[in-house]
Amino acid sequence: MGKCIFITGTGTDIGKTYVTGLLVKKLRDSGRKAGYYKAALSGAEPDAAGRLQPGDALHVKVTAGIDEKVENLVSYVYREAVSPHRAAKLNHEPIDFVKVERDF
Repeated sequence: MGKCIFITGTGTDIGKTYVTGLLVKKLRDSGRKAGYYKAALSGAEPDAAGRLQPGDALHVKVTAGIDEKVENLVSYVYREAVSPHRAAKLNHEPIDFVKVERDF
């Protein structure tokens, strides 16, 4: 495994996704191999077919020019706009950290 940067924050709408997209773009533009992964995403909106769309992952994918299926960028996607651990509990879909490690 290579070097990693972990972006975190204590609130919503404070710019984590925005900064991440720009950071990954800048790294890629400078010739470095850089990708994106988010273990769990909450607050996803459904598309016209009812499939949850992971907005944060889609934003970073487009901003940074990542050529990867969005399904490979995030392991757990929840509709409820609450913390991922709360959304996992509400959906009876607990986060499996072995899966997170494997997906990462």
